[in-house]
Amino acid sequence: MAILLVFFLSLQPLTLSLNQEGIYLQRVKLGLSDPAGVLSDWNEHDDTTCNWTGVTCDNSVTCSVESVDLSNAGLAGPFPTFLCSLPSLSNLSLSSTTSSIRHSLSPLRSDLSRNQISGQIPANLCENGTLMELLLISNSFTGNIPASLGEFSTLIRVLLRTNGLFGEVPEGFWE
Repeated sequence: MAILLVFFLSLQPLTLSLNQEGIYLQRVKLGLSDPAGVLSDWNEHDDTTCNWTGVTCDNSVTCSVESVDLSNAGLAGPFPTFLCSLPSLSNLSLSSTTSSIRHSLSPLRSDLSRNQISGQIPANLCENGTLMELLLISNSFTGNIPASLGEFSTLIRVLLRTNGLFGEVPEGFWE
């Protein structure tokens, strides 16, 4: 009977499970249209996200996601807000991705240039105050530049050219 039980247990497939960051990235994938299959290696059965296209992890034991670069991937959809939940993300590049932004960004460096992002720049775009570089070049933003962007001392560089923005540049940008 014991031999049969051991045999039965050995037939059970080994299942690997993603950590919380992997779950966030899977939600990002589900929310985007990926006609070229760029994200096809984002496999929910992997034990790590570090080998996924566009994902770079730190070299520590934690293997935390530090960078997501999906530039020129031909993706479309709403801004993947689950990216803002990645606690160690320091670089985010979604250049040439069609989306819209409605939430705050937490990465330290965000390049959302050359997209078809439309609407107004949300006032809470950098609400946690850790964003150092914000590149929103060549999109379809309209309206005023939110005064709240000038309130974040961590912002070192903001590039907003080639958009439909108007009005005055917030005072905080000149200090």
